[in-house]
Amino acid sequence: MLADIRSQLDSSQRSNWLADTQLRCMTQSYR
Repeated sequence: MLADIRSQLDSSQRSNWLADTQLRCMTQSYR
């Protein structure tokens, strides 16, 4: 059970990081 929660948290963090990098790339390209 703990491993399941940990894997879910890991995947959510990864998706958040992906969205963050995409946003950064977009804002830098706008400059």
